[in-house]
This record gives sequence, C-alpha cells and structure tokens, in this order.
Amino acid sequence: MVSDSYVYFLYSELQKSEREAMEAKLSRKFIPGVVIVNGSEFEFTEISTTNNNVYIDCKVVAEGVISKMKYKDISFVPTWNLV
Repeated sequence: MVSDSYVYFLYSELQKSEREAMEAKLSRKFIPGVVIVNGSEFEFTEISTTNNNVYIDCKVVAEGVISKMKYKDISFVPTWNLV
C-alpha cells in the first residue's frame, strides 16, 4: 500500500471464523489486528481501500490515512512448541 493512502479497517465475524479455521489447518492461531481510535481499541480482520468486502457482516471499525493510524497488524502464531 502507498504510505499515505486512505484506508478502512474492517471487521467481519465470518471472515474471522474462516481465517481461524484456515490457520488451524496450518497449525497456527489467527490473531486479528487492533486499531486504536480515540483511546479505544477495535479488532479488525482486514485493511482495505474500499469500505466493504465479500462478507455480509463486514463493518468499518476505523478509517483514515494509513500513516496517521495507530494499529497492530493482523498476525498468527504457531500452535506447537519446539522443545
């Protein structure tokens, strides 16, 4: 993404469920991103340049110029431990 593009932080429970199932097949745990808006944290499952996606329950939790937003991106962790 261009550093100063206007983006939407989207959250969808359906997308989160699908992503958790997909990551579980790869022995990983899905961790939604977190964006901070006016001191409050909101989970998101996608960053997009449009305000919708293919999931019907999609909602915009935050929007703004990406370089001005405070957020922790979507990630995953392994569900297994090396001993």
